[in-house]
Amino acid sequence: MPRPINVETLINQLREVKQAKGEAAFREAIQSVAGQILGSPQGESLLKATLPDIDIEGLKAEAAKQSVVSGSPEESMMKMLAMQVPNMKTQAHFNAFMGCFDALRATLNAYFGKEFASAEMARDALNKALDMAKQVTEVGEKLEEMPDDAKSDAAKEFTQPPKELHEYDTCKRLLGELEGIQTTDELSKWYADNRQEMDRVVSPRPRNELMDNIRAKRNELMAKDSN
Repeated sequence: MPRPINVETLINQLREVKQAKGEAAFREAIQSVAGQILGSPQGESLLKATLPDIDIEGLKAEAAKQSVVSGSPEESMMKMLAMQVPNMKTQAHFNAFMGCFDALRATLNAYFGKEFASAEMARDALNKALDMAKQVTEVGEKLEEMPDDAKSDAAKEFTQPPKELHEYDTCKRLLGELEGIQTTDELSKWYADNRQEMDRVVSPRPRNELMDNIRAKRNELMAKDSN
């Protein structure tokens, strides 16, 4: 956990952001560190003393979101992959990697279970998956030489980054923006502006979290409008 002096310094920096850049920048900044501040032994009391108008309950909700989305096992695995396989830059790379990983897992599981015939079959599948990884790279090199307007939709996975490595960051950003929306008109515009980004969040856990929060925000604002 951060030491109290570090949290106090952080809060003072947030106050300076508010004074220098305004409410929107301040809200974005404090949402990004909500968990760090409230996770400190003196975080909540320091917030109340330094920024008496701050919405403590709102920050607690944001910290809970960060814990669910940012700390999920799926995101940890994706971040590990990005660090351990830095040349995995496209969706085709990712698909090839997962094919190899699944075949390797099946091979080792069969060997460890003394299922040697199954292990040899899985090993053959692994060799084919490794060959496919090489072919994916060769196809990607050829596509890089083609203009974008000449590429088919199927070719996009050879040039676009793997969505699985980025969707958790996208989800976290969208949840932060959603928290600051105050009216149904703002929500409608935000939803339209970010629809393509939302569609890139496909893994069940972050997508369900995002959709649940959007529905909750919509219901909250509709209830507010009816009063």
